[in-house]
Amino acid sequence: MYACLSHPMNTDNQELTEFDEEFHAPSTEFYVVTDPFTQRDYHIPDLSGNIDLIKAIQECNPRSPYPPEMKIASAALWCVLGSSVKVSKMIRIPDITIRSWYKEPWWHMAVREVRKAKNEEFDAKLTGLLDDTI
Repeated sequence: MYACLSHPMNTDNQELTEFDEEFHAPSTEFYVVTDPFTQRDYHIPDLSGNIDLIKAIQECNPRSPYPPEMKIASAALWCVLGSSVKVSKMIRIPDITIRSWYKEPWWHMAVREVRKAKNEEFDAKLTGLLDDTI
């Protein structure tokens, strides 16, 4: 049973002012991943367009049987789920393989990018809630 990946979604529904556009990167796209065991949905940042991250992955092990997109998805899911065992069950990559990726430089790049995107998502939701209450 594999995790269900849906199409990317844009979580930033706010209009940017000229000031915001100057100082903020474009909004991040997210995938909705459904855990096949609990049926819970998780919003995972789509980092497949991050060229530097993909190059770093390819340089670490160019003959890996796993494509860079799968490795990025593993790191993103790990950030959200907090467990390589859960990630392994969802995307069918052995747990030991995922844990071996922890030591590779690209893993830390991916984790940093996922956390940044999730923090931006949280900030946007919190700002929206505060705006609605004021």
